[in-house]
Formats: sequence, structure tokens, C-alpha cells
Amino acid sequence: MTIVELEQGVGSSHGSIHAIRSDYLKIRVSAKFVPRQLTTDRMECRMMVAGDLFENSTQDPTFLTKIVTGDESWVFAYEPETKMQSAEWYTASSARPKKSRLVKSKEKVMLIAFFDIDGVVHHEFVPPGQTVNGHFYVQVLQRLRDAVRRKRCDKWQGEWFPHHDNASLVVQQFLADKSIPVVTQPPYSPDLASSDFWLFPTLKMDLKGTRFASMEDIKSNATAELRRNPKEAFHRCIQQWQDRWSKCVCAQGSYFEGD
Repeated sequence: MTIVELEQGVGSSHGSIHAIRSDYLKIRVSAKFVPRQLTTDRMECRMMVAGDLFENSTQDPTFLTKIVTGDESWVFAYEPETKMQSAEWYTASSARPKKSRLVKSKEKVMLIAFFDIDGVVHHEFVPPGQTVNGHFYVQVLQRLRDAVRRKRCDKWQGEWFPHHDNASLVVQQFLADKSIPVVTQPPYSPDLASSDFWLFPTLKMDLKGTRFASMEDIKSNATAELRRNPKEAFHRCIQQWQDRWSKCVCAQGSYFEGD
């Protein structure tokens, strides 16, 4: 069974399935093997979706401004710094500093965040023990719609396109009932999801190396990091997203070098 089939079968998003696979089942996929998962059909799907999105964004100057994109990701009470972050200066005669082996904490909270070209539109934290299944995600989308109505009047009065990776039938039915068109996300394509290539990596990089004492500390610090990103950063991200669509087409659907 593929990840996409599993998503549709249990009504959970790709992010939730990945979290279950990696955090609970302890099944991990090395990055160097990921490109081998791209069959001819998947590459054609990636190229077709990226081509359509790039064409829409070049033909309609307002297209990129209408997208509200989002996903979910774990935020940990403690996540070790990268080797670059933890690097220390020392002289040739000094002893190399001893460092204990540190790992991610078990305490964590799942963050769901949606943003557009101007900034964060809506974010929330999943209650402990709550699975991000189709029925729960519909509630998230309802809260997202309320946020769009309050914070993005131009989108609410005009047109807006949510972008996410939840393919459950109950979510599709909700969006159809509300006449909300969706920006397609091809499977196996974190390089074509702005939350994966920019928002969450940026947020987590700034939180690495800090140990939070409680769930509320995790939430408050993650929220602060979300709000710290200037409007210009969101503009750059959306532009990079458009560039990635073009690169995907040029690569004929294969994975490509990022920004």
C-alpha cells in the first residue's frame, strides 16, 4: 500500500502518516533513496501539476496572491542544534570540547499553520491524543475560513485557493460543498510544498538547541517564531515556490536541486 492509498483509506494527511511512520513505527527513509520512489507515472504527475501551476501563475498576476498554503509538523520540547549551529572556536593547543549525545525529546506538539504571500493567516496546535484525520481536518478548514474572512477581506470577497495535502474524502466533500477550489499538491513532492521547503525548516532551525519546560512554552515560542518572519520573507517564499514549479518542469518531473 502506498502512502497516498493509506491517506485515503484512513482519512489522514500525508504529514500525519509520515509522523506515524517515523515517530511511532520508527521507520525512516534515507534522503538519498527518495528519488528512487519516483516512478514514471509520479514524475509525469509532478511535471503536469507543476506545469499547470506555473502557467496559471504567469498568465494571471494575481494567482499567487490568492493561494493560502499550509500543513502540519511536530515541534519538539528539545531538538539538538545542527553541527553548524553547535560549532565552537578552539585553538590548536586546546582540548576539543566534549559534547554529550543529544536527541529529540519525546515531548512534542503538532503545529498546523497556513500562510499566504503576506504572512500567517491561521495556526493552531493539535490537542494531545488527537489524530489529524479527515473529520478533525474539516474543523481546521472551518477555522481557516473564519480566519480568511477576518484577516483577508480581499480574498474572502474575491477568490482564494487553499493548498494542502489532505486527500481524505470527507475533506474533499467539505471543500466541494463550500465551492472552494484547491491548489493541487502532487504526492511525494515536499520540494513543491512551501511549508516543507521553507516555513517549518525555518521555524525549527531557530528553535533548535533550546529546551522548553512545558507544552505551553513550546506553543508560545513556536507562535513567536511564526510571527517573527517579516512580510518580505513570505513574498520570497511564494516566488521561490513559483521558481520550483518551473524547475520541476525543466527536470521532467524528477527531483531537482533546491534554492
